[in-house]
Amino acid sequence: MRTEFQWRRVLQTCAIILVASITRVYGGEWQVATQGNDIVVTVGSGLSGKQCCRGASIDYPSLGASCSQACPANPVITQRFSCNAVGTHTVYAFWSDDKTNGSYVVETKTIDVTDPPAPNCPQFDLVVRSTKVLTHKFGASLGAAAVYPNGQTTDGELPITLVTRAAAPGTQIYLRVVDPEDAAAYSKPPQKNDNVDTGRGTISGARTATVTLPQTGGVDVILQTSLNASGDNYQVQASANPSIQTDPSFVCDWTTFCQSSGNITAWKRLYVEMDEMYRTSSLVGERSLVGATTIYTDGSFSRGNNVRMIHAPSFGRADAADTAGFYSEDRVILNVAKNSNPAHKGKYAITLDKALTQPYYLDIVVLNTQLGDAIVNLSQNADPLYHFDPQYVAGAFAEAFVEVITSPTGGVGVPFYAAMNDGSMAAVGNKWFAAKTGPSTPSNFGLAIAASTRASLTTPNALSLGTTGGIFSYVWRQTIDTATAGPKSKYPLTSGLNATTVSGEVLVHELAHQWNVNTGYPGNECDKKSYANAVNYCHGNGPQNSGQYGDGIIKFHYVGSSPANADSEYMTIRKAADPR
Repeated sequence: MRTEFQWRRVLQTCAIILVASITRVYGGEWQVATQGNDIVVTVGSGLSGKQCCRGASIDYPSLGASCSQACPANPVITQRFSCNAVGTHTVYAFWSDDKTNGSYVVETKTIDVTDPPAPNCPQFDLVVRSTKVLTHKFGASLGAAAVYPNGQTTDGELPITLVTRAAAPGTQIYLRVVDPEDAAAYSKPPQKNDNVDTGRGTISGARTATVTLPQTGGVDVILQTSLNASGDNYQVQASANPSIQTDPSFVCDWTTFCQSSGNITAWKRLYVEMDEMYRTSSLVGERSLVGATTIYTDGSFSRGNNVRMIHAPSFGRADAADTAGFYSEDRVILNVAKNSNPAHKGKYAITLDKALTQPYYLDIVVLNTQLGDAIVNLSQNADPLYHFDPQYVAGAFAEAFVEVITSPTGGVGVPFYAAMNDGSMAAVGNKWFAAKTGPSTPSNFGLAIAASTRASLTTPNALSLGTTGGIFSYVWRQTIDTATAGPKSKYPLTSGLNATTVSGEVLVHELAHQWNVNTGYPGNECDKKSYANAVNYCHGNGPQNSGQYGDGIIKFHYVGSSPANADSEYMTIRKAADPR
């Protein structure tokens, strides 16, 4: 039977502060001793505050800490580690509390074990740092916002460590990589050997490998996982019995002294910048330089209005002034007059209470859409911005093994555009996409904007709640507000629904279109039911599912007998190239 001690090093690695000493650092002194073959560690002295964590590990700095909300009066704990190889071991003690600002402090000591382990001890530990491995990390421009899962440092690779326990130095350990059953709830019946990317799931390019255990400590192998197929999963199995590599009927369990990593799954990552359109604004009519107090525009404003000047870099991201990035400043209107000077462009001359500290520009026309900086009326609406609810995004795409990261570049206020068409959506999206710092968009980034309305559709009585073109998704919040507040006679599917919930469900629907789902169906909208409940429509079935956009339930369809041939939004996303 696997015991707690046999698996004590299969822990998650966290960000740490490493202090290789045995001096007092916040957590106080800690002790380590041997009792026969056991290593006994006492740690936690002096911790205090709202939360404290403390723990220890042997030969590997894994932070499997015991944490307490409201640090107890006596925070000291004692941990016993059995089944240690004879020789010198490195002992790690770690702790955190209010004094360390939640960061772990780690100290090390060495200790000699002279008594051999018991005959029933495992020969080695299989240390797995994470059960998730990214196909690609991307997001290099985001710094700390873009990190790998624990232990991963390279796209499509995960280190796995074999640590000596009872085995004699030089013992050969045999490994194999297997493809376990697909973990998705919709993949029924679950099947083994169904990975999409059959060329990966290897160690040094092969399905098997052999390593030699050191006297103490560990040896790494690198599991090579898919670089594009999210949801492909793997198990690394290891045993001192060479039959693991040659006998198809070999069963990896405690009876064969075999250890398994458990399921390790490949995940894609998508960064989504989430921006919001202002409800009332007007583009500047011409360039307004630093020190100006008069703005020319076609928009109608009133004396006393609180306004905001907003700026984005040029559409092409090629002007010298683009290095200033995005900026804004708030002002109050002192006077509004009709512009009678033909030298200035704009119907109205607006006088501000203070001079501008930054310049504002009119940009170029792209796809019949005039772009430029804008003056926003903050006084006309209690809430000057349109919004959507992002709460459903992460969970919905996790079912396709996509980790959605909300880009820290988000929160941009976009000028008001009504009745947008495909051209204006592309033009405005490119102009106001803060993650786009150069001529091209960074890999695996998408943009979602809570906006006003789409141009009228040609289909009679058709209603657009959201639209996606390429990597730009728009949620038409003004339309959603109208369609949920209006009479059932006019809006039979959406009348009475919660507008905020609808906005969140539409957001997921539109982000799925960024992956080009349902291209075989009219309008890229499927006609299927949800995989999870035959009563509910698939979330990709826009025409029929609109009436369920207020239930907070988001499930797509899955029709087929295996991931390889299934018709499903999930599988389209999982199989998509990466970067997409």
